[in-house]
Amino acid sequence: MGRYDTYTPGGRYHNSKDLMKFPADSGRYTYKPLVPLPTLPSDGGAFAQIRSADRLYYYPYHDFRVITNLLASAAIDSQVREIRINLYRVAKNSRVVAALINAVRNNKKVIAVVELRARFDELANIHWSKELSDAGVEVIYGVPGLKVHCKLISIVRREEGKDKFYSHLGTGNFNESTARIYCDFSLLTNNQDLGLDVYNVFEFIQRTRRRPVFQHIAVSPLTNRAALLGAIDREIEAAQRGDQAELFIKCNNLVDSQMIERLYSASAAGVQVRIIVRSMCSLVCETAGLSNNIQVISLVDKFLEHARVYIFHNGGEEIMWLSSADLMTRNLDHRVEVTFPLANSKHRETVRKILELQWSDNQKARVMDAKQSNTRIANSDRKGCRSQDAIYRYLKKRPQ
Repeated sequence: MGRYDTYTPGGRYHNSKDLMKFPADSGRYTYKPLVPLPTLPSDGGAFAQIRSADRLYYYPYHDFRVITNLLASAAIDSQVREIRINLYRVAKNSRVVAALINAVRNNKKVIAVVELRARFDELANIHWSKELSDAGVEVIYGVPGLKVHCKLISIVRREEGKDKFYSHLGTGNFNESTARIYCDFSLLTNNQDLGLDVYNVFEFIQRTRRRPVFQHIAVSPLTNRAALLGAIDREIEAAQRGDQAELFIKCNNLVDSQMIERLYSASAAGVQVRIIVRSMCSLVCETAGLSNNIQVISLVDKFLEHARVYIFHNGGEEIMWLSSADLMTRNLDHRVEVTFPLANSKHRETVRKILELQWSDNQKARVMDAKQSNTRIANSDRKGCRSQDAIYRYLKKRPQ
């Protein structure tokens, strides 16, 4: 299920979101609802649990209420001083918005960046921005010339006489409805260095003439392109030395010409490149002399594959980044996007396992080859794998 424009007589454009609530026979034409896996408790202990360890979740397999419960807890926590959040797409009856309004009523400073140019959701976002503003939330209506697309929360909490950051960095929107069908990663962290970077993204959005120095994240339009190109170049240099060199990329769209040319260069140098791309792919796949070492598959199933993951072998010291940004010129140069590292080895293991399951999919994945035939991967020589079902089973067995 994706978001595609269609045209009907009379001059109206529609998109697939219009059909999400289309009535259907629940027995024959709908999937059995997935029971989300438990996350943080809703009893007010969220901050203590995040302090004890970073938490990584993957929706819709995990329960998105971890976000709404966190915000609800922050709204009534006497030690919370400030909440900052990006709102790109918001659910119709949003508990996220309700928590932010409640936080203001409890004398918290709340800043919400509402992107009024979120495609298909412009009218809804205008409505929510007015609701928030009327309630006393400081609303920032995007950035002139840039669309704000990052997925961040910054909570400032007073602890032992000092302000401490609790942060969310993710690949998807704070939307209870789409979180049931969009596959996205969500990191909750008490890492103060990462938290300062997140806080400074909001500072940049408010005052774009300022250029904060980000220590641990890459931010479009400032540093994302250079960071990604630099990581690819390190793999090229390793391959040229005769060392092992690998790239594993998962994204929605791959159309930026500079990125594609750099991937061709990586292939020519001997870097082994694997790419999972759901939608647009302008890279010419499996072509002799151009992309010999590049394999690409597309995965479309009952949940929308929405996460962006960039993995680099890096001489055996693997680098793994999650991101709100696709490999598109608009994401790298004309939006505020954030790419962030996964420092926890168990989290990296989880993400890699998920991507390997997707790479092994032989029921819903298709090979993107030079002929653009989009042939379904044959499963005659190995056990069938429908990755979205296999991922749920894997996460269900894996302890938090």
